[in-house]
Amino acid sequence: MNSVRKKVYETLSSVLSGGETLVVGFSGGADSVTLLHVLVSLKEDLHLADVVAVHIDHQLRGEESARDRLFAQTFCQQIGVSMQVFTYDVKALAQKEGKGLEETGREVRYQAFNEVAATFEDAYVATAHTTDDNAETVLLHLCRGCGIRGLQGIPLKRDNLLRPLLSCTRAEIETYCQENNLPFVNDSSNTDVSYARNRIRHRILPEMATINSATIQALNRLSSHASEATSFLESEVDRLFSSIVSAEKGRFYRQPVCEQHPFLQSLLLERSAQSMGVTTDDYHLSQMRHCVNDGGTVSLPGEYHFKTSGEYYYILSPEEALPPSVPFSVGETTCFFDNCYRLSVISLEEYEQKLNICKLVFQNACDYDMISGVVTLRSRVDGDAFRPAGRGCTKTLKKLFNETKILPEKRAQIPILCDENGIILVADHGCDERVNITKATQRVLILEKDKE
Repeated sequence: MNSVRKKVYETLSSVLSGGETLVVGFSGGADSVTLLHVLVSLKEDLHLADVVAVHIDHQLRGEESARDRLFAQTFCQQIGVSMQVFTYDVKALAQKEGKGLEETGREVRYQAFNEVAATFEDAYVATAHTTDDNAETVLLHLCRGCGIRGLQGIPLKRDNLLRPLLSCTRAEIETYCQENNLPFVNDSSNTDVSYARNRIRHRILPEMATINSATIQALNRLSSHASEATSFLESEVDRLFSSIVSAEKGRFYRQPVCEQHPFLQSLLLERSAQSMGVTTDDYHLSQMRHCVNDGGTVSLPGEYHFKTSGEYYYILSPEEALPPSVPFSVGETTCFFDNCYRLSVISLEEYEQKLNICKLVFQNACDYDMISGVVTLRSRVDGDAFRPAGRGCTKTLKKLFNETKILPEKRAQIPILCDENGIILVADHGCDERVNITKATQRVLILEKDKE
Protein backbone atom coordinates (compact mmCIF):
# COMPACT_ATOMS: atom_id res chain seq x y z
CA MET A 1 0.00 0.00 0.00
CA ASN A 2 1.32 3.44 -0.93
CA SER A 3 2.68 5.37 2.07
CA VAL A 4 0.11 8.18 1.76
CA ARG A 5 -2.74 5.73 1.32
CA LYS A 6 -1.48 3.67 4.27
CA LYS A 7 -1.23 6.72 6.55
CA VAL A 8 -4.74 7.88 5.65
CA TYR A 9 -6.14 4.39 6.22
CA GLU A 10 -4.44 4.09 9.64
CA THR A 11 -5.60 7.56 10.63
CA LEU A 12 -9.24 7.08 9.66
CA SER A 13 -9.63 3.48 10.78
CA SER A 14 -8.85 4.62 14.31
CA VAL A 15 -11.59 7.27 14.14
CA LEU A 16 -14.40 5.88 11.98
CA SER A 17 -16.64 2.93 12.78
CA GLY A 18 -18.16 2.49 9.31
CA GLY A 19 -21.21 3.86 7.51
CA GLU A 20 -20.08 7.49 7.57
CA THR A 21 -20.14 9.97 4.69
CA LEU A 22 -17.02 12.10 4.23
CA VAL A 23 -17.58 15.63 2.92
CA VAL A 24 -14.27 16.68 1.35
CA GLY A 25 -13.20 20.27 0.95
CA PHE A 26 -11.96 20.20 -2.65
CA SER A 27 -10.06 23.18 -4.08
CA GLY A 28 -8.39 21.26 -6.91
CA GLY A 29 -4.89 21.76 -5.52
CA ALA A 30 -2.46 18.87 -5.06
CA ASP A 31 -3.43 18.30 -1.40
CA SER A 32 -7.18 18.08 -1.95
CA VAL A 33 -6.77 16.07 -5.18
CA THR A 34 -4.68 13.53 -3.25
CA LEU A 35 -7.17 13.40 -0.37
CA LEU A 36 -10.19 12.87 -2.61
CA HIS A 37 -8.40 10.25 -4.74
CA VAL A 38 -7.20 8.31 -1.67
CA LEU A 39 -10.61 8.38 0.02
CA VAL A 40 -12.33 7.04 -3.09
CA SER A 41 -9.78 4.20 -3.23
CA LEU A 42 -10.36 3.42 0.46
CA LYS A 43 -14.15 3.71 0.38
CA GLU A 44 -14.74 -0.04 0.67
CA ASP A 45 -11.82 -0.68 3.08
CA LEU A 46 -13.14 1.97 5.47
CA HIS A 47 -16.81 0.94 4.90
CA LEU A 48 -17.77 4.51 4.01
CA ALA A 49 -21.35 5.26 3.01
CA ASP A 50 -20.16 7.87 0.52
CA VAL A 51 -17.49 10.42 -0.38
CA VAL A 52 -18.71 13.79 -1.68
CA ALA A 53 -16.83 16.95 -2.60
CA VAL A 54 -17.50 20.63 -1.91
CA HIS A 55 -15.79 23.35 -3.95
CA ILE A 56 -15.80 27.00 -2.88
CA ASP A 57 -15.47 29.83 -5.40
CA HIS A 58 -14.24 32.85 -3.42
CA GLN A 59 -14.47 35.17 -6.45
CA LEU A 60 -11.03 36.58 -5.67
CA ARG A 61 -8.97 35.50 -8.70
CA GLY A 62 -11.17 36.18 -11.72
CA GLU A 63 -10.52 33.75 -14.58
CA GLU A 64 -8.33 31.59 -12.37
CA SER A 65 -11.24 30.97 -10.01
CA ALA A 66 -13.40 29.92 -12.97
CA ARG A 67 -10.59 27.62 -14.16
CA ASP A 68 -10.37 25.95 -10.74
CA ARG A 69 -14.11 25.46 -10.61
CA LEU A 70 -14.16 23.79 -14.04
CA PHE A 71 -11.19 21.61 -13.13
CA ALA A 72 -12.85 20.49 -9.88
CA GLN A 73 -16.08 19.59 -11.68
CA THR A 74 -14.23 17.65 -14.41
CA PHE A 75 -12.01 15.75 -11.96
CA CYS A 76 -14.95 14.72 -9.77
CA GLN A 77 -16.86 13.49 -12.81
CA GLN A 78 -13.87 11.40 -13.89
CA ILE A 79 -13.53 9.63 -10.55
CA GLY A 80 -17.28 9.31 -9.95
CA VAL A 81 -17.67 11.72 -7.04
CA SER A 82 -20.63 14.09 -6.67
CA MET A 83 -19.66 17.70 -6.01
CA GLN A 84 -21.47 20.81 -4.80
CA VAL A 85 -20.21 24.30 -5.64
CA PHE A 86 -20.70 27.34 -3.38
CA THR A 87 -19.93 30.87 -4.57
CA TYR A 88 -19.18 33.75 -2.20
CA ASP A 89 -18.01 37.30 -2.82
CA VAL A 90 -15.42 37.05 -0.06
CA LYS A 91 -13.97 40.53 -0.64
CA ALA A 92 -17.38 42.17 -0.24
CA LEU A 93 -18.20 40.07 2.82
CA ALA A 94 -14.86 40.93 4.43
CA GLN A 95 -15.41 44.65 3.88
CA LYS A 96 -18.97 44.47 5.20
CA GLU A 97 -17.96 42.64 8.38
CA GLY A 98 -14.64 44.43 8.89
CA LYS A 99 -12.59 41.24 8.70
CA GLY A 100 -9.57 40.04 6.72
CA LEU A 101 -9.85 38.04 3.52
CA GLU A 102 -8.23 34.96 5.10
CA GLU A 103 -10.58 34.94 8.07
CA THR A 104 -13.67 35.54 5.94
CA GLY A 105 -12.65 32.89 3.40
CA ARG A 106 -12.19 30.33 6.13
CA GLU A 107 -15.56 31.15 7.68
CA VAL A 108 -17.49 30.73 4.44
CA ARG A 109 -15.67 27.49 3.60
CA TYR A 110 -16.58 25.80 6.84
CA GLN A 111 -20.09 27.21 6.67
CA ALA A 112 -20.52 25.47 3.31
CA PHE A 113 -18.85 22.23 4.45
CA ASN A 114 -21.09 21.97 7.49
CA GLU A 115 -24.19 22.85 5.48
CA VAL A 116 -23.54 19.86 3.20
CA ALA A 117 -22.57 17.56 6.08
CA ALA A 118 -25.86 18.37 7.82
CA THR A 119 -27.77 16.76 4.95
CA PHE A 120 -26.36 13.32 5.82
CA GLU A 121 -27.26 11.17 8.81
CA ASP A 122 -23.66 10.47 9.84
CA ALA A 123 -21.04 12.69 8.23
CA TYR A 124 -17.61 14.16 8.81
CA VAL A 125 -15.95 17.07 7.04
CA ALA A 126 -12.48 16.15 5.75
CA THR A 127 -9.91 18.81 4.83
CA ALA A 128 -6.50 18.32 3.22
CA HIS A 129 -4.21 19.84 5.86
CA THR A 130 -0.72 18.31 5.88
CA THR A 131 2.30 18.10 8.18
CA ASP A 132 3.67 21.23 6.52
CA ASP A 133 0.40 23.10 7.16
CA ASN A 134 0.62 22.12 10.82
CA ALA A 135 4.17 23.48 11.12
CA GLU A 136 3.07 26.76 9.53
CA THR A 137 0.13 26.99 11.94
CA VAL A 138 2.39 26.47 14.98
CA LEU A 139 4.63 29.33 13.83
CA LEU A 140 1.62 31.52 13.06
CA HIS A 141 0.26 30.95 16.56
CA LEU A 142 3.68 31.71 18.06
CA CYS A 143 3.89 34.99 16.15
CA ARG A 144 0.47 36.02 17.42
CA GLY A 145 1.30 35.07 20.99
CA CYS A 146 -0.12 31.78 22.19
CA GLY A 147 -0.05 29.50 25.20
CA ILE A 148 0.55 25.78 25.22
CA ARG A 149 -2.81 25.13 23.56
CA GLY A 150 -1.77 27.16 20.52
CA LEU A 151 1.38 25.05 20.14
CA GLN A 152 -0.83 22.05 19.42
CA GLY A 153 -1.34 23.40 15.91
CA ILE A 154 -4.02 21.70 13.82
CA PRO A 155 -5.92 18.91 15.60
CA LEU A 156 -6.45 15.61 13.78
CA LYS A 157 -10.11 15.63 14.87
CA ARG A 158 -12.35 18.31 16.30
CA ASP A 159 -16.08 17.69 16.54
CA ASN A 160 -17.10 16.56 13.02
CA LEU A 161 -13.90 17.80 11.36
CA LEU A 162 -11.12 15.41 10.25
CA ARG A 163 -7.65 16.00 8.77
CA PRO A 164 -6.73 12.63 7.20
CA LEU A 165 -3.48 13.92 5.61
CA LEU A 166 -2.07 15.43 8.78
CA SER A 167 0.70 12.81 9.01
CA CYS A 168 1.70 13.33 5.35
CA THR A 169 4.26 15.87 4.14
CA ARG A 170 3.80 18.14 1.15
CA ALA A 171 6.62 16.26 -0.59
CA GLU A 172 4.76 12.97 -0.11
CA ILE A 173 1.64 14.55 -1.59
CA GLU A 174 3.53 15.69 -4.68
CA THR A 175 5.05 12.22 -5.09
CA TYR A 176 1.59 10.62 -4.82
CA CYS A 177 0.25 12.87 -7.59
CA GLN A 178 3.21 12.00 -9.83
CA GLU A 179 2.94 8.26 -9.24
CA ASN A 180 -0.81 8.26 -9.96
CA ASN A 181 -0.68 10.76 -12.86
CA LEU A 182 -3.08 13.06 -11.03
CA PRO A 183 -3.59 16.57 -12.44
CA PHE A 184 -4.07 19.52 -10.12
CA VAL A 185 -4.24 23.30 -10.24
CA ASN A 186 -2.01 25.86 -8.56
CA ASP A 187 -3.58 28.76 -6.70
CA SER A 188 -1.56 31.88 -7.54
CA SER A 189 -2.59 33.48 -4.22
CA ASN A 190 -0.45 30.86 -2.43
CA THR A 191 2.63 32.83 -3.53
CA ASP A 192 1.25 36.18 -2.36
CA VAL A 193 3.41 37.10 0.64
CA SER A 194 0.99 39.80 1.75
CA TYR A 195 -0.74 36.91 3.54
CA ALA A 196 0.90 35.98 6.85
CA ARG A 197 0.79 32.22 6.23
CA ASN A 198 2.49 32.64 2.86
CA ARG A 199 5.29 34.70 4.40
CA ILE A 200 5.86 31.88 6.87
CA ARG A 201 5.77 29.28 4.08
CA HIS A 202 8.03 31.07 1.59
CA ARG A 203 10.33 33.11 3.80
CA ILE A 204 10.48 32.02 7.42
CA LEU A 205 10.45 28.22 7.08
CA PRO A 206 13.11 28.16 4.34
CA GLU A 207 15.33 30.37 6.51
CA MET A 208 14.76 28.08 9.50
CA ALA A 209 15.68 25.12 7.31
CA THR A 210 19.18 26.58 6.92
CA ILE A 211 19.57 26.02 10.67
CA ASN A 212 17.78 22.66 10.78
CA SER A 213 16.84 20.89 7.56
CA ALA A 214 14.21 18.95 9.54
CA THR A 215 12.43 22.09 10.78
CA ILE A 216 9.01 20.81 9.66
CA GLN A 217 9.45 17.60 11.61
CA ALA A 218 10.79 19.50 14.64
CA LEU A 219 7.76 21.81 14.71
CA ASN A 220 5.44 18.83 14.44
CA ARG A 221 7.20 17.14 17.36
CA LEU A 222 6.66 20.33 19.36
CA SER A 223 3.00 20.23 18.33
CA SER A 224 2.71 16.60 19.43
CA HIS A 225 4.38 17.29 22.81
CA ALA A 226 2.07 20.30 23.36
CA SER A 227 -0.95 18.11 22.62
CA GLU A 228 0.18 15.50 25.13
CA ALA A 229 0.91 18.15 27.76
CA THR A 230 -2.45 19.82 27.17
CA SER A 231 -4.26 16.50 27.43
CA PHE A 232 -2.53 15.80 30.76
CA LEU A 233 -3.26 19.26 32.12
CA GLU A 234 -6.91 19.08 31.13
CA SER A 235 -7.26 15.72 32.87
CA GLU A 236 -5.74 17.29 36.00
CA VAL A 237 -8.13 20.22 35.77
CA ASP A 238 -11.06 17.81 35.36
CA ARG A 239 -9.93 15.93 38.47
CA LEU A 240 -9.35 19.02 40.61
CA PHE A 241 -12.33 21.04 39.46
CA SER A 242 -14.80 18.75 41.19
CA SER A 243 -13.12 19.60 44.51
CA ILE A 244 -13.60 23.35 44.14
CA VAL A 245 -17.23 23.52 42.96
CA SER A 246 -19.71 24.27 45.72
CA ALA A 247 -23.45 23.63 45.81
CA GLU A 248 -24.15 27.29 44.98
CA LYS A 249 -23.76 28.31 41.33
CA GLY A 250 -20.90 30.73 40.84
CA ARG A 251 -19.32 29.96 44.23
CA PHE A 252 -16.07 27.98 44.44
CA TYR A 253 -13.80 26.77 47.23
CA ARG A 254 -10.71 28.91 47.42
CA GLN A 255 -8.15 26.80 49.32
CA PRO A 256 -7.85 23.88 46.83
CA VAL A 257 -6.94 26.41 44.14
CA CYS A 258 -4.42 28.24 46.32
CA GLU A 259 -2.62 24.94 46.97
CA GLN A 260 -1.87 24.39 43.28
CA HIS A 261 1.01 25.50 41.08
CA PRO A 262 0.31 28.97 39.58
CA PHE A 263 -0.15 27.47 36.11
CA LEU A 264 -2.79 25.05 37.38
CA GLN A 265 -4.38 27.89 39.35
CA SER A 266 -4.90 29.77 36.09
CA LEU A 267 -6.42 26.72 34.40
CA LEU A 268 -8.80 26.11 37.30
CA LEU A 269 -9.85 29.75 37.37
CA GLU A 270 -10.35 29.67 33.62
CA ARG A 271 -12.54 26.58 33.98
CA SER A 272 -14.50 28.33 36.74
CA ALA A 273 -15.15 31.29 34.47
CA GLN A 274 -16.12 29.01 31.58
CA SER A 275 -18.67 27.28 33.80
CA MET A 276 -20.38 30.66 34.11
CA GLY A 277 -20.16 31.40 30.38
CA VAL A 278 -17.28 33.87 30.73
CA THR A 279 -14.26 33.87 28.41
CA THR A 280 -11.06 35.15 30.01
CA ASP A 281 -7.66 36.16 28.63
CA ASP A 282 -4.18 36.12 30.16
CA TYR A 283 -4.65 39.54 31.75
CA HIS A 284 -7.88 38.58 33.53
CA LEU A 285 -6.46 35.22 34.66
CA SER A 286 -3.41 36.94 36.13
CA GLN A 287 -5.64 39.33 38.08
CA MET A 288 -7.94 36.49 39.22
CA ARG A 289 -4.96 34.46 40.41
CA HIS A 290 -3.71 37.42 42.43
CA CYS A 291 -7.14 37.88 44.00
CA VAL A 292 -7.71 34.22 44.84
CA ASN A 293 -4.44 34.21 46.77
CA ASP A 294 -4.52 37.68 48.33
CA GLY A 295 -8.18 38.75 48.15
CA GLY A 296 -9.91 41.45 46.15
CA THR A 297 -12.18 41.88 43.13
CA VAL A 298 -11.67 41.81 39.36
CA SER A 299 -13.93 43.03 36.56
CA LEU A 300 -14.42 40.33 33.91
CA PRO A 301 -15.68 40.49 30.31
CA GLY A 302 -19.43 40.81 29.89
CA GLU A 303 -19.72 42.85 33.11
CA TYR A 304 -19.16 39.77 35.25
CA HIS A 305 -17.13 40.12 38.44
CA PHE A 306 -14.69 37.92 40.33
CA LYS A 307 -14.39 38.40 44.08
CA THR A 308 -13.15 36.55 47.13
CA SER A 309 -14.82 36.29 50.51
CA GLY A 310 -13.58 34.02 53.28
CA GLU A 311 -13.13 30.45 52.07
CA TYR A 312 -14.84 31.10 48.73
CA TYR A 313 -14.35 32.95 45.50
CA TYR A 314 -17.30 34.01 43.37
CA ILE A 315 -17.97 34.71 39.72
CA LEU A 316 -20.97 36.99 39.70
CA SER A 317 -23.30 37.78 36.81
CA PRO A 318 -23.89 41.47 35.98
CA GLU A 319 -27.12 41.41 37.99
CA GLU A 320 -25.47 39.79 41.02
CA ALA A 321 -22.38 41.97 40.84
CA LEU A 322 -24.15 45.31 40.79
CA PRO A 323 -24.36 47.07 44.15
CA PRO A 324 -27.89 48.04 45.13
CA SER A 325 -29.24 51.51 44.61
CA VAL A 326 -28.43 53.41 47.81
CA PRO A 327 -29.42 56.86 49.14
CA PHE A 328 -26.54 59.31 48.75
CA SER A 329 -26.75 62.45 50.90
CA VAL A 330 -24.79 65.66 50.61
CA GLY A 331 -21.72 65.66 52.83
CA GLU A 332 -21.37 61.89 53.09
CA THR A 333 -18.88 59.55 51.43
CA THR A 334 -20.02 56.34 49.74
CA CYS A 335 -17.75 53.57 48.42
CA PHE A 336 -18.62 52.24 45.00
CA PHE A 337 -16.51 49.38 43.59
CA ASP A 338 -12.85 50.43 43.95
CA ASN A 339 -13.48 54.12 44.64
CA CYS A 340 -15.20 56.28 47.23
CA TYR A 341 -17.27 59.33 46.25
CA ARG A 342 -18.48 62.43 48.07
CA LEU A 343 -21.40 64.76 47.34
CA SER A 344 -21.08 68.45 48.10
CA VAL A 345 -23.12 71.57 47.35
CA ILE A 346 -21.44 74.83 46.39
CA SER A 347 -22.56 78.20 45.05
CA LEU A 348 -22.62 79.02 41.36
CA GLU A 349 -19.68 81.38 41.92
CA GLU A 350 -17.59 78.65 43.56
CA TYR A 351 -18.49 76.27 40.73
CA GLU A 352 -17.36 78.79 38.11
CA GLN A 353 -14.06 79.21 39.96
CA LYS A 354 -13.56 75.44 39.93
CA LEU A 355 -14.44 75.42 36.25
CA ASN A 356 -11.68 77.94 35.52
CA ILE A 357 -9.18 75.59 37.16
CA CYS A 358 -10.49 72.36 35.61
CA LYS A 359 -12.90 72.39 32.67
CA LEU A 360 -13.89 68.77 33.35
CA VAL A 361 -15.73 69.70 36.56
CA PHE A 362 -18.89 70.29 34.51
CA GLN A 363 -19.01 66.52 33.75
CA ASN A 364 -19.76 65.84 37.43
CA ALA A 365 -22.01 68.75 38.37
CA CYS A 366 -25.70 69.67 38.14
CA ASP A 367 -28.27 72.17 39.45
CA TYR A 368 -29.01 71.04 43.00
CA ASP A 369 -32.31 72.90 43.24
CA MET A 370 -33.74 71.12 40.17
CA ILE A 371 -33.40 67.68 41.78
CA SER A 372 -36.64 65.95 42.83
CA GLY A 373 -36.64 63.90 46.01
CA VAL A 374 -33.78 61.79 47.37
CA VAL A 375 -30.55 61.33 45.44
CA THR A 376 -29.50 57.69 44.98
CA LEU A 377 -26.32 56.05 43.65
CA ARG A 378 -26.32 52.95 41.47
CA SER A 379 -24.80 51.20 38.46
CA ARG A 380 -26.38 51.34 35.03
CA VAL A 381 -29.09 48.84 34.13
CA ASP A 382 -30.29 47.62 30.74
CA GLY A 383 -32.30 50.28 28.92
CA ASP A 384 -30.89 53.23 30.89
CA ALA A 385 -31.13 56.49 28.94
CA PHE A 386 -30.99 60.23 29.65
CA ARG A 387 -30.79 63.59 27.86
CA PRO A 388 -27.16 64.77 28.04
CA ALA A 389 -27.17 68.50 28.79
CA GLY A 390 -26.73 70.70 25.74
CA ARG A 391 -26.94 67.89 23.17
CA GLY A 392 -30.66 68.07 22.37
CA CYS A 393 -31.23 64.33 22.21
CA THR A 394 -31.95 61.30 24.33
CA LYS A 395 -29.12 58.78 24.47
CA THR A 396 -28.89 55.30 25.96
CA LEU A 397 -25.97 54.73 28.31
CA LYS A 398 -24.94 51.78 26.15
CA LYS A 399 -24.52 54.07 23.15
CA LEU A 400 -22.86 56.77 25.25
CA PHE A 401 -20.29 54.32 26.62
CA ASN A 402 -19.67 52.93 23.14
CA GLU A 403 -18.98 56.45 21.87
CA THR A 404 -16.60 57.21 24.72
CA LYS A 405 -14.89 53.80 24.34
CA ILE A 406 -15.59 52.60 27.88
CA LEU A 407 -14.65 48.91 28.10
CA PRO A 408 -17.71 46.68 28.68
CA GLU A 409 -16.23 45.26 31.89
CA LYS A 410 -15.77 48.80 33.30
CA ARG A 411 -19.23 50.16 32.59
CA ALA A 412 -20.90 48.86 35.74
CA GLN A 413 -18.31 50.75 37.81
CA ILE A 414 -19.39 54.19 36.56
CA PRO A 415 -21.56 55.88 39.23
CA ILE A 416 -25.05 56.90 38.19
CA LEU A 417 -26.88 59.51 40.28
CA CYS A 418 -30.68 59.45 40.17
CA ASP A 419 -33.62 61.24 41.71
CA GLU A 420 -37.27 60.21 41.72
CA ASN A 421 -37.61 61.23 38.05
CA GLY A 422 -34.63 59.26 36.75
CA ILE A 423 -30.98 59.83 35.96
CA ILE A 424 -29.55 63.20 36.89
CA LEU A 425 -25.83 62.57 36.42
CA VAL A 426 -23.51 60.00 34.83
CA ALA A 427 -20.08 60.33 36.41
CA ASP A 428 -17.49 61.85 34.03
CA HIS A 429 -20.14 62.09 31.28
CA GLY A 430 -22.33 64.99 32.38
CA CYS A 431 -25.78 65.68 33.75
CA ASP A 432 -29.32 65.41 32.37
CA GLU A 433 -30.80 68.43 30.58
CA ARG A 434 -33.47 68.95 33.26
CA VAL A 435 -30.81 69.59 35.95
CA ASN A 436 -28.40 71.47 33.71
CA ILE A 437 -26.52 74.39 35.22
CA THR A 438 -27.69 77.78 33.88
CA LYS A 439 -27.28 81.44 34.79
CA ALA A 440 -30.31 81.02 37.04
CA THR A 441 -28.67 78.25 39.05
CA GLN A 442 -27.97 79.14 42.66
CA ARG A 443 -26.58 75.91 44.11
CA VAL A 444 -24.49 73.29 42.33
CA LEU A 445 -24.24 69.63 43.30
CA ILE A 446 -20.72 68.22 42.77
CA LEU A 447 -19.77 64.53 42.67
CA GLU A 448 -16.09 64.05 43.56
CA LYS A 449 -13.81 61.14 44.30
CA ASP A 450 -12.89 61.14 47.96
CA LYS A 451 -9.11 61.48 48.12
CA GLU A 452 -8.80 60.10 51.65
